[in-house]
Amino acid sequence: MTAKTAFLLQPNPAVRDALERIGDAKLRSVNAGIEFLLRDALAARGISPKRRRRPAGRQADVRRQIQRTRLKRRNNSASIANMLKMASG
Repeated sequence: MTAKTAFLLQPNPAVRDALERIGDAKLRSVNAGIEFLLRDALAARGISPKRRRRPAGRQADVRRQIQRTRLKRRNNSASIANMLKMASG
């Protein structure tokens, strides 16, 4: 796995505040939010960064379990939202 490269980014205060709000809403750090937005912008332009290799052993199992848990939570949230719509409609 390649090491991450640090670089200086000095957004204006309004942009920085918006990034912090995004991070707070998604329970991410500001850096993770910026990386997410950059990846999204690259994908919109048809540019795909190289994918990292999957970690081996126990770490891979833990990551897969975390992904499954997140997916279940997302599905549960969608189900609850649909039930509420049906009950109010």
